[in-house]
Amino acid sequence: MPKIRVTFDSKEYFVFKDIKFSWVLDQNFIFKRVMLNPVPTNKPFVDFITTINGKNRLSVEVFIDEKKLVSSFITTENINYKDTNRGGIEISIFVRDRFFPIKISDLISTINKINKFDNPPSVKILIQFILKELEFASSEFRNTYSKIITNELDFIVEGLGVDLNALKVLSTGNVTHVKAIDYLSTILSINNLVMVSNGFDSLFFEKLNSYENVIFRIFRNNNSSNISSAEKTAGNIEGMPPSKIAVLNNNGEGVDIQSSGFFRYDGGSPNVYSIKTINTESTKQQIERAINFEFIGIRAKANSFVYTIPSVIFDKNGDFFRPNRRVRVADERYGLDQDMVILGASTTINSSTGSVTSLNLTSQASFELGQGKQKRYLMKNSKK
Repeated sequence: MPKIRVTFDSKEYFVFKDIKFSWVLDQNFIFKRVMLNPVPTNKPFVDFITTINGKNRLSVEVFIDEKKLVSSFITTENINYKDTNRGGIEISIFVRDRFFPIKISDLISTINKINKFDNPPSVKILIQFILKELEFASSEFRNTYSKIITNELDFIVEGLGVDLNALKVLSTGNVTHVKAIDYLSTILSINNLVMVSNGFDSLFFEKLNSYENVIFRIFRNNNSSNISSAEKTAGNIEGMPPSKIAVLNNNGEGVDIQSSGFFRYDGGSPNVYSIKTINTESTKQQIERAINFEFIGIRAKANSFVYTIPSVIFDKNGDFFRPNRRVRVADERYGLDQDMVILGASTTINSSTGSVTSLNLTSQASFELGQGKQKRYLMKNSKK
């Protein structure tokens, strides 16, 4: 069994029998999640609860075979525990990615700063403002990183074919506050980008399906296989792709008719309509790219395969399996012989049953743009 080591404020309290962690593409963001199930004996458990109740928040670091998986924080809200029938304690600790606040926080000072620029700043400056508003470079956070963080730009890593300095921020008009995830999703979608956290000290910005190297090979034929199971599931009813989508571009002053419009999606389900509102000053072309990105997600999820691989934790490079990377699949049963892209990876390590990794994969065709087509303007008059 791989060695699991977990520290809370640099102290080890427990031995761990179970751990489950995932790294999943959700909208334009790829963040880690970890569920820990320690073996709590009475004194360490009491010491742990006393410490977290006194401090309110503890830093946590998780290592698998001494390879860092995540570095974050927990509060009492991240912990579940209960008595068992045998008089013991059952405890679960849920660790969210350190950068998860970007998904759930509202932006105020960042939007005010952006609106004061005569010309839109770069996306890199925007990310810096967001991290600063959320205090990611404050001493409390900085001192727990393995690398030196002097300012917010130290968190940003540009991946293959990405130049955040060349990409400009979209104006929000009179909008004074907005959720970080909504604002960033629009900008990232328009540029076909995803934001990936390594779980502790870096945010990577990547083009979708831009990495060509194969990090693992899955095979199944009549003679041998390295998987324990595979499945393909159809998209759920709510996730059915629309055949037409109306986009309302609202910049705080009302609907911008010049960039609002109807888009037709040839691969969508007949008679399914959707309405999307974008709160930025965007051009028709920018909005069409954002809609295309949304269709990418729908197509990828509706045409995904889940392969379960026993006794595997790391890819061929010795790294944790990461979304937006390629896997070669040669599966005679399902007629697959192609490179596929990881949408999500989930690994479970159990002291009794061993380790297993599940990869959610989709074909590269799911990431092809150009499926959305502008049909006509939503209205003919000007701003309303």
